[in-house]
Amino acid sequence: MPGKALSESNQDTNLQPSVSRSPRGTPKWVKFLLVALISIIAFAEFAPYLLNLDRYRNEIASLLSEQTGRPVHLGKLRAQFLPRLGFVVETAEIGNPAGFPQADLASAHEIRATIAFWPLLRRRIELNSLELVRPKISLLQNAQGQCNYLLASAPDVLPVSEAGFSDSSAGVVLSDFSFSLTGIANVHLTDAELQLGKIDPSGAEVLDLDAKHLNGNLSSVALSPLDFQRWRGNADLQGLQATLPGWPQPIVFLSGSLVLDSGHLKADFSADLGAAGDLRGTVAVNDSANPIVQFDLQSNQLTLDAIPYAAMPAPAAVRAPDPPGDPPPISQLVAQGKLTAQRVLWQTYTAGPLTAELRLFNDRAELWPFTLGVYGGVVQATARLDRASEPERFSANIQARTVDLGRLLDDSPSLKGKLYGVSEFDLQVFGSLETDWRKSLTGTGMFSVRDGHLPTLNLSAAPGAAIESDSPPAPTPFRRIAGDVAIAAQRFASHRIHIDAPSGSVDLQGSLGFNGSIDYQGQISFPGGAASSSSSATEGIAAYLSQILRNAAGKLVVPFTLKGTLAQPQVLPAQAASARR
Repeated sequence: MPGKALSESNQDTNLQPSVSRSPRGTPKWVKFLLVALISIIAFAEFAPYLLNLDRYRNEIASLLSEQTGRPVHLGKLRAQFLPRLGFVVETAEIGNPAGFPQADLASAHEIRATIAFWPLLRRRIELNSLELVRPKISLLQNAQGQCNYLLASAPDVLPVSEAGFSDSSAGVVLSDFSFSLTGIANVHLTDAELQLGKIDPSGAEVLDLDAKHLNGNLSSVALSPLDFQRWRGNADLQGLQATLPGWPQPIVFLSGSLVLDSGHLKADFSADLGAAGDLRGTVAVNDSANPIVQFDLQSNQLTLDAIPYAAMPAPAAVRAPDPPGDPPPISQLVAQGKLTAQRVLWQTYTAGPLTAELRLFNDRAELWPFTLGVYGGVVQATARLDRASEPERFSANIQARTVDLGRLLDDSPSLKGKLYGVSEFDLQVFGSLETDWRKSLTGTGMFSVRDGHLPTLNLSAAPGAAIESDSPPAPTPFRRIAGDVAIAAQRFASHRIHIDAPSGSVDLQGSLGFNGSIDYQGQISFPGGAASSSSSATEGIAAYLSQILRNAAGKLVVPFTLKGTLAQPQVLPAQAASARR
């Protein structure tokens, strides 16, 4: 209907102005809040550059130096408001105390610190957390047993006004504030380096460990007074690189973790020793107030030739003589633990498994017991190194049982095939850690080899001729070889070596050099009747001796000398080829 349609159209037209006025603009308080928030963010971003915190650098360094008792140097300082209230120090260095080299106890490329907000309302500045970027920490002990990391006592809270912390010209007055260094809630280490070492009597720094690329966290760091029992911490050892004295390349940690809790320190790790093999295990200190290191180390394979000689325990530095009447130093345990290895390689030889228990004192080292599987048998030993003497002295008791001597010598190109049998020996040795320790080595002992055989002794050869090693084998069997041994002047000397064989016996006396040279005099004794009926006699000795034995009615004694080397022995008949008794 036209009238009704027109009426509806007019109603729509009348409604349009009311619809356009219904939306309202953004509330003023929202706009104000946004502007304030943007202003706060902008202020937080630019305020560190407007507030010149660096002007307090020397005063802060002086305060820290007074509280730590060490020289402190700080780089440029700037404030930080986001994400947390704090400041940034571009570089920082804390020096060693008196009695140590003029070097840094600790340094960092950058320190990022946050401070607690609520204490500021009470006019107190308290460190809440620290992040040390690429810090380097050197923990040293001098010849008197003092440590560079033990802090001197300091007041818990030192008024900043006493250190001159004020700057009224800048409109910032800090003289009413106090600064607290009693502790830090959290410390984060990024790419840290840790050095452990000692200062010898001459004042030189000797590093025992230089570990790099360490990342970890510390909490409840009590500083004043210093209380390690309250510290907590953890670190990831994966990727850590440790350099040891004399080691050709850093030891790389494949995995591991370190945990510090209530004075207890424990580390689990697995490391690659390069050509020297692998190592894994645990190291723990149960009480930081009385730090004795406990360790349990395992290896699948250790290659002794790849361990540098310089990495072995070095002789102690020459000490000044103690003044007359001074009591001797007290012996203290430093570390103890166990080492096991499935295989041990040295030159051409392979042995294992190995188990050894070690105890390290400040004046000596003890190895007891030591057990090594060697070619079907076992070698056991106890040893001691006296570090208080000059030069350092060592002693050892060594015992071997049921060692397959043939297998042992077969692994040596120069000694292969020279002797077969089951070997046993007992030996006590003494020496000192000099440049050439072999010159000082002395000792005594007994040895035996049973149920074995020797190569054929060709006494029919011309005097001075060497034994032909490529001749057809005709071994001489024996029931037992036994004798005494004395070590001196780089030789093994024997008063009597007795060889008991089915066809007779041999007695020797002389010496064997460390370089393989031999010098023995001896005699071969045969019962005539036994020898004439034994085919092994004609196979095991010279043809001319066999002819004599066939006609011998009594005991025959043939003197001879043994010269040359183990690789090229020479049997020389004496002038009297035979003597009948």
